[in-house]
Amino acid sequence: LDSISGSVVSVVLTGPNEGQREVLWEPDENHPVLQPPEGVARAYNNGAKVFSKGLAVQGGVAYFGVSYARAPQLRFTVPESLLVAVDLKTKKELWVRVVRSNGLINQILTRSYLGDVQLPVETTSMELTHHSGGGKLVDYCEDIVVIDGKHIADIKKMCKLAYESPALCSESYAPKLCCACGGGNRRQEPLLAGKLDREIMKIKEPVNATVTFVPHHQCRGKNSLAKHLPLEMKTNYKIPLIRDVDRDLNYIVKHLCNVNVEPFQKLLSEMGDKGFTNEYQHEKDNAVIDARLYRNTFKPGVESITLIFSSKQADKVYHFPWLEQWLPMLQEHILGPLGIPLNQIVRMQAANMPRGSDIRFHRDNNAWVQKAHRTHVPIITHPDVFFLVEMAHHMMQKSTAIMRIKSNAGEVYEFNNAKIHGVRNVGPSRVHLIIDWVEDALYNEESGDVEKLVKL
Repeated sequence: LDSISGSVVSVVLTGPNEGQREVLWEPDENHPVLQPPEGVARAYNNGAKVFSKGLAVQGGVAYFGVSYARAPQLRFTVPESLLVAVDLKTKKELWVRVVRSNGLINQILTRSYLGDVQLPVETTSMELTHHSGGGKLVDYCEDIVVIDGKHIADIKKMCKLAYESPALCSESYAPKLCCACGGGNRRQEPLLAGKLDREIMKIKEPVNATVTFVPHHQCRGKNSLAKHLPLEMKTNYKIPLIRDVDRDLNYIVKHLCNVNVEPFQKLLSEMGDKGFTNEYQHEKDNAVIDARLYRNTFKPGVESITLIFSSKQADKVYHFPWLEQWLPMLQEHILGPLGIPLNQIVRMQAANMPRGSDIRFHRDNNAWVQKAHRTHVPIITHPDVFFLVEMAHHMMQKSTAIMRIKSNAGEVYEFNNAKIHGVRNVGPSRVHLIIDWVEDALYNEESGDVEKLVKL
């Protein structure tokens, strides 16, 4: 194994061609599992690479693991690896499987064990990083690319290339400036996720893990239908069974895809926080739901623009005035790509959390919750927003673990809102478009079947 490039190579050890090297297999570096989440990719020595490990050969087939690389102390923070099988004679890749490994691959010894840890056939685009380092300090290094206040692009490029071409370390200044050459700005920082660990220190809740998303644009699943979580996992019977971050992640959150939210972002930015107030919406002819008592109790500071609302049973839906003017934009950039028809949406709102606002831990109830998929579309966001999920299944139960869902603008995900959850915002305003939709149409305007639809 060539651990630096992640490839499989053959090397002639004796004879006239001694030392001859041939590449038998190379990884696809664009594979989602090989893409470190934001804040992790350069957490050690200013440049993590694809790393192969755990080679075993049986019957002419090589079995090995591949992941993005981290320093030895941090390898257990890599949540998933690719387990690869390559025919050494034909050089063909026989199969690739994604396994939860936490940086280790040597534990996978038997076919039966592989069956236990194998993830679903659909490649995950979620990365789970655990925060369990206990404050242990590890070595950290950054290349010195600023001299006398000037950013030197040539030095930055040289230092990056030095990881693959050590000969560059003989260049002047390289041993002093480049981490790969023994130089750079060296210090110690807390173990684990680097930027992610530093972020969670801004809130009081003890976050055990953070899930981040790998960008992709494949929004729909089989038969071009919208991707979604299984609704059965929102029932009162199933919710208590969802209590382990690693095992049950795919029942808590599902990254759907990335969509273009820039047009909606521009519209909401121009309105500002005032656009979410009841007074502004009244003035501009939108209808509002007066839920000040509820919001002051459970969501202090949070305001929203309601576009669609429903009864508690989700058997009647109400379209609010602003929906008509915003609908073409929403269908083109969000609803259309996601494959969510308008007549299947029971609730849709743009929820704004200004600085210092708070959504206290709660779980959503009523019949509509178990019937609908809760889809979040981050429109305006930043790293100082903390969407938290409590693994405990009852509000009075002692906390077992807390997971953070970190999303960038346009990273659409479905969340199981029957789980206990809350949000903290210690930065500027955050806006999500929240869509609750059911799997069957509620009405059909073309045929005149509109008994369940009310337009305000």
